[in-house]
Amino acid sequence: MRRVSLPAFLVIVLISALSAAALWQARSDRNLPVAIIPTVSTGVRPVASSTDLETEKYAVYSALIRNMYLEDGVRLLVIQQVDPCPSPAAENLDEDMRQRMDEAIREFQELKRETIEDFHARSKQCVPLRKQLDIPIKYTLVSAKDVEALFPKGELDRAWTRFYSKYPNSSGLITFSNVGFNAEMNQALVSTGRGCGGLCGEGYYVLLAKEKGVWYVKSKIMTWVS
Repeated sequence: MRRVSLPAFLVIVLISALSAAALWQARSDRNLPVAIIPTVSTGVRPVASSTDLETEKYAVYSALIRNMYLEDGVRLLVIQQVDPCPSPAAENLDEDMRQRMDEAIREFQELKRETIEDFHARSKQCVPLRKQLDIPIKYTLVSAKDVEALFPKGELDRAWTRFYSKYPNSSGLITFSNVGFNAEMNQALVSTGRGCGGLCGEGYYVLLAKEKGVWYVKSKIMTWVS
């Protein structure tokens, strides 16, 4: 996996959750194969209530966090809100980044058409996160303005020192996309990323499944690394 240049690191973290719609359009324009979609949705998709969607969304985020972001020595998670939305920066991804992220999502062999369609549709929505995560660790939600204040242009290394001074014992800065679900709401797709230093960061697409009422991470594919 190619390393991302240091100045571009924060930009990638901020836009990774918002790039899905542009990537999907790019794939369609290039007529890429759709072998990742083993099923074709038929009929009218049942409309889940907003309460159900919210409950399942936070259950998915919580399962992902427990799988990926709970580490020894970490006492706090800092999670950035997806704002502003839509992001103009998402349209400016270089072609190499688009291609690598698109190839990553095609590796999920069990991903259903309806899940990916829902994922791309919801990537255009701005829904602020609330403190509803079910995780055994303290966490705080921050805005883009909060992050910009800590990371002025040209001060990446010193900025991380300021970040950890304000958020000691944290794992870095975490972002999530909105969650895409299938009709039965037992499959979910999320884009997530974490920045933790000048040469510390990574992004993933994460596929989750729900069995016996419990969400768990089924597979994940790295999309970028710094």
